[in-house]
Amino acid sequence: MRFFRWISHNLRHHRARSALFLFLLLRLSLIAITIRFPEGAALIDSRAYMTFASTIIQGATYTDLNSPPGYPLFIAFASGWSDPSFVRTVFSQLVLTSLIAWMLLVIGSKLSNERVGLIAGWLYALSPNASLWALTIMTETLFTFFIVLALWAWLAATDTGRLRSYFAIGIFLGLGAMVRNIGLMLIPVWVIFHMIQKVFTKELGTAMITGLAILIGSAIVILPWAIHNQVVHGEFMVTEEHSRTFFTFNVASVLAVVEGISRDQAAVEMGRTEDPFGLTLELLVKHPLAFIEVQAKGILRSMFGVSTGAWARVFGYPLELQGSFQLLGKIQSGDLPGAIKRLGELLADGRSIVLLVLTILGIGHSVLLYILSLGLFFRGELKAWALALIVVTAMLLIISPGSVGQARFRIPAEPLLVVTAAIGWNQFRRSRSVRQYKCYT
Repeated sequence: MRFFRWISHNLRHHRARSALFLFLLLRLSLIAITIRFPEGAALIDSRAYMTFASTIIQGATYTDLNSPPGYPLFIAFASGWSDPSFVRTVFSQLVLTSLIAWMLLVIGSKLSNERVGLIAGWLYALSPNASLWALTIMTETLFTFFIVLALWAWLAATDTGRLRSYFAIGIFLGLGAMVRNIGLMLIPVWVIFHMIQKVFTKELGTAMITGLAILIGSAIVILPWAIHNQVVHGEFMVTEEHSRTFFTFNVASVLAVVEGISRDQAAVEMGRTEDPFGLTLELLVKHPLAFIEVQAKGILRSMFGVSTGAWARVFGYPLELQGSFQLLGKIQSGDLPGAIKRLGELLADGRSIVLLVLTILGIGHSVLLYILSLGLFFRGELKAWALALIVVTAMLLIISPGSVGQARFRIPAEPLLVVTAAIGWNQFRRSRSVRQYKCYT
């Protein structure tokens, strides 16, 4: 009898895996949207990335200090090392999202069981946020791919203890940092987390060696670019984007609220000051609530936002329909009647109905992930350290941008949220089964 149950169990999982594989293949047909309107894949920053890719293809010196060359290199390879192509790059990104979904199936299975892996794979495959951002020429999808690869390498290192797996963690984190600057922050965080884990699990003998392996792996990727900047610009650094972003977005947002001006005007004012650090400290001391307010709004955008403007461009909507729906902004400000009124206006208009439905699905998907993740509070047999790393990384990716936060910043955290949601659901389900069993007995 057990034998037949085992066969039935594996057949069900085999069908679910096959269905997921077929769905991911069908999902690649989203490229038809880009083929119909290639320009929809390009935002302002997208144009810059395409220009940088052309520079690399032509063999000219790459001189931008704000954007590491990881993503332009990806565009160059995806385009066949010829003229940068919107369609080829977007299709490559869609392939990456399919690979991510499949890797999540394996990661979920390693963390818990095969059912969790299947749920994680399906939750990511059905994510409107991940799918639609893959149709845009931006760094998020490639960065996400390297984060998931690093997580896969972490689980392999935990299971086998092989030094090459720790090197792989560093290499993948380093590649991520060469795509998005925020990836630089993850390297020391993962190393420190790894060292703490080794201390708690009393594996001090290997802690230094394996931690050093992660650092060396990332250095192999990052140091050549820092040396390049030293030679070309006279500065040994990976990027200067962090300080620029902090002052022209985070601090400028606070200044805009305090002085009642736009953020762009505030950024210009920040650029004129001779002591930006002094002005920052002054704002924090005099207006702490304003600082907290703008950071909180940015974090909420990262947690729940959907970029209707970018999505409207992807679908080729006219310019007047590419603005924000203003629904989330009204909800954030507590104007629920205004949000309901705005929703009615959008429904009555009819022209944005497809985008509105996708927006509702996107927000609903995010809310579902957070609700299911609450199941982590139920007790169960888990790889606690790996799960803790996933939660910490997701929180950093969502919270660290602060007031700069927007919908696309949660894309790299999406696979991590999907894993926590799948495990949370499984924990809730097991807890409920245990309670029912106790009631019957």
